[in-house]
Amino acid sequence: MSVWLRITQSLPWLEAALSAPDLARQAKSYWHALRQKNGDVTPAADVALSPEIARIQNLEERCKTLEAVVESSAELLDVLAAQNEYCLKEIARLKKYLLWFSAGVGLLLLSLFLLLLAYWAI
Repeated sequence: MSVWLRITQSLPWLEAALSAPDLARQAKSYWHALRQKNGDVTPAADVALSPEIARIQNLEERCKTLEAVVESSAELLDVLAAQNEYCLKEIARLKKYLLWFSAGVGLLLLSLFLLLLAYWAI
């Protein structure tokens, strides 16, 4: 019993708890990749299906595929909308900096012009 106690005490529980979300995410992506690679495993039917039932099942599978495509497209659109919003905020910020920079350059050129005018007047 003391061996099990030493083993459980020696495990880094904090690191295991912190890495659990990453592990779950990787396992989920691996599972999806495995399912796409092998296809959805369905038990073989013992009875031959009529053409209508086979056609309906084919259409249902196509609908599921299309629903997955629509879902992934919606997620992509959400990401693109967030990036677009970020880009618009950055453009507004850069416009403000450009305005201040232009004003500074304008004041610098004006002061340079006035210094040259004062130098020539002497």
